[in-house]
Amino acid sequence: MSEGPKFERKIVLTLKGVDGALRDFEITQGPRLLRFRFPAGAQIFKEGDPGDNAFLIESGLVRIVQATTETPQVKISTKAAVIEPGRVAIHQELEQDAPMEVELARLGAGALFGELALIDGMPRSASAVALENTVCVAVSSPQLDTHLQQATPELAARIRVLMAFIRAVPARATWPKGEFPRERAGDIAAVRVALDPRDRGGPLEIPSPFLRAVYRSLCEYALSRFP
Repeated sequence: MSEGPKFERKIVLTLKGVDGALRDFEITQGPRLLRFRFPAGAQIFKEGDPGDNAFLIESGLVRIVQATTETPQVKISTKAAVIEPGRVAIHQELEQDAPMEVELARLGAGALFGELALIDGMPRSASAVALENTVCVAVSSPQLDTHLQQATPELAARIRVLMAFIRAVPARATWPKGEFPRERAGDIAAVRVALDPRDRGGPLEIPSPFLRAVYRSLCEYALSRFP
């Protein structure tokens, strides 16, 4: 059984030395952040769990996995036992295979994950496991709300479109028989507008580096669900 997470409370104003898009900027209005240390093999959260925090990886490597939408195979297991000479008891029970999981991503320093459950209040859509000793800074719901309140009406509308699509459509790797859900085909045009690649440093006003990171993550999640 893997060791549980260890954490310590420290004063952190900026995240120094983090590679990637989240380098050296304030993640919250207040000075206190929680830094979690996950040993290799630790489960950070499970699919279906309530979302208490998002996580910014300061160091280490995290694997994101999701259960496939394929129906687990059910088979009948038959066991026989001799009760007495000439009499045999037959016992049958149904056995269901564990749901298959597929890897959606491997995330390193500077990556943000777990924010979906904070934005819409729904259970975790995937599981996260530390592949090596990993240090993460936790982002609480109030901290995330502080940043989302800074979003312009246009950005807020795009976030809503992307979130609805991400929650409605599973990641491409989990599609049954590799086929896009036909009932969601009508969503694609609106989602294409919401993730217009020209917005990467283009005309869309995004007031904080953290919001830019959230928007970029949502765009990547949505693209992983496109046919």
